[in-house]
Parts: sequence; structure tokens; C-alpha cells
Amino acid sequence: MSELLSRLVIRRLGVGERPALGDLTAGGVDTREQTDCCSYVAEIDGHCVGYLLVQSISYLDGKPLTLWIDDLAVHPDHRRRKIATALYRELGTWARAEGVKAILTRIPPDNAAARALHQQIGFEDHATGTLVWRLDRD
Repeated sequence: MSELLSRLVIRRLGVGERPALGDLTAGGVDTREQTDCCSYVAEIDGHCVGYLLVQSISYLDGKPLTLWIDDLAVHPDHRRRKIATALYRELGTWARAEGVKAILTRIPPDNAAARALHQQIGFEDHATGTLVWRLDRD
């Protein structure tokens, strides 16, 4: 697994960019409509293996204060290899440097794997079906 991670590149997704996500977009996510600030793509050897689509939902003095996770996906062939964790790590580093206080997302109640991943990152229950990662506590 460490050999795979040594080839992993996490980079910001450019505004309007639609990377070749292949099977990852089967759920109908239109990445052209994503984000205003801080979405990320995970690539191995130049091929997209995952993405994290993010948008700002509140601002303070023109800077993002709260973010919303629109979607997180990792290609089935690359799951359980810490790619989602690497995407969130990159987002968290950027968000803290920008002064973001919280990141929110919605997880279906029957998705135990997604809930476990998000709790490992630092998300906690916030409201029905919604989790929050409070960056000002870390």
C-alpha cells in the first residue's frame, strides 16, 4: 500500500475542470457545477482515482468560514487505501490556513462505512443526517 500512496498526487480541482473520473461519476455528479474554492482530485500515475467536491456556504470578510462537502468518491479498485483520508487531510490543511471554522456533510444513515470514515477524520453528529468537522477545535 505504501508504494501506491507514494504515487498518489492530491491536487486542487480547477474551476470548471472536469477530470476523467470514469466510473466515479456513475451516480450522476456533474463536476462542472462544483465548487467555488477548494475541491480536490486524487491521481495515481495521472489517472483520477478519487475526488472531494467542496463549496463554501458562509463567508467572513470575503473568506470562506464554513464549507459543505458535495461529494466524496474513490474508485472501487482503490478503496480502503487511505485515498479519502488523504483528500480530507489536504482539505483540512488548506481550510485551517484560510481560517475555516467548520466543514459539514450529509451521510445517509445506512452508510456505516462512510460514517466510520468521517468519524475517523474528526466529523461528529451535528443534526439529523448531518456531520460537522469543527476545525477550530483541532
